[in-house]
Amino acid sequence: MADYRFYLQNPASKEGNYLVDEILFQSKGAKKGGAHFAFMSSSGIDLLFKDERFISFIKDNHFFLTVGVDAITDEKALNEILKFNEKYANLVIKFFITEAKNSIFHPKFIWFQKEKHYVHIVGSGNLTAGGLRWNVEAYSTYICSVEKQNEIYNWEKFLTENTDFLFDHDNERVKLALKRNTENRKILAKIAKDKSILLDEDTVKDEIPEPHPDNTILIAEISKNGDRLQQVNFDKDNFFNFFDATTVQDEATYNLFFQVNKDGLMQEKEIRPAVVVKSHNYRFELNAVKGMKYPEEGKPIGVFLKIAAKSFLYMVVLPTENAHSVLDEFLTEKLGISSNRMRRIRIKAEEIRTRTPDLPIWVKTTLADHI
Repeated sequence: MADYRFYLQNPASKEGNYLVDEILFQSKGAKKGGAHFAFMSSSGIDLLFKDERFISFIKDNHFFLTVGVDAITDEKALNEILKFNEKYANLVIKFFITEAKNSIFHPKFIWFQKEKHYVHIVGSGNLTAGGLRWNVEAYSTYICSVEKQNEIYNWEKFLTENTDFLFDHDNERVKLALKRNTENRKILAKIAKDKSILLDEDTVKDEIPEPHPDNTILIAEISKNGDRLQQVNFDKDNFFNFFDATTVQDEATYNLFFQVNKDGLMQEKEIRPAVVVKSHNYRFELNAVKGMKYPEEGKPIGVFLKIAAKSFLYMVVLPTENAHSVLDEFLTEKLGISSNRMRRIRIKAEEIRTRTPDLPIWVKTTLADHI
């Protein structure tokens, strides 16, 4: 048995084909695995290791992670992975430092062993938020039988032959390299403020894409589904053509939602399946409305800004908030007045941004703390 598939990760496409989704999908049912990346960042760790699908794998199965320290990988990334390691002892972390001049540790692949086959995912993306989701990257998934695979043997042979270059996180050489990378990223972050200088995205920052005037935004009244809300319902058109949902029960189909609160602070990411449930309800459970008491007068209005394929900033504006009257007036202007029908409209972000310049969703927010 052998199966080879090539993917282009493209946040601007409808599918996205995100590397992190493929890794999470292939981790299901795995007995053990490993990953080997040139670089890692705290935001990349957040995307992969904090996902419940990966946690369900690693809590019972061994996972060997090797990371380079030639660039990018910094003290913040180490602190983040150690927090995870404290909870899950099945994770083994080693840092590779090569002695060769003019050479760096640069592989990018991950593998899983399942009951009857191996899965190899090899590509250009690092263990960073950009590499796993936000950058344009390419990767391949190769599935082969246990009997016919020899790639893992070759890799384990390489590690055995190079044990002198594998170090724990508390090794002095590792600590010095991470400190150097931390300082370098601070310097590069200052340089990046000069827009005329083009730098590698992973080199400077690791964050969600910045909202663009041409991004599509959905403004939608939120219907009542009980005295206290549990979910946000949508019409079929927006569910499929804006949120890129599917009718296929494929566990790789998930959307990321980032709530922006009224103070402009982005909350922890929400991972939601983008699949029609058996009841044919077109809805997402979102933290912003969970347990919220439905207003006695007026309807809450959801603002959903699409920043990439299957990726959204959002906020919920209540009738008591100043921005609500502006959004309500806009909906009336475009769709008229309706007492029982939920009004929803998709437009370019710039069209509503000019009328709501103080809406917190326009504030520059990031997955990572500012460097």
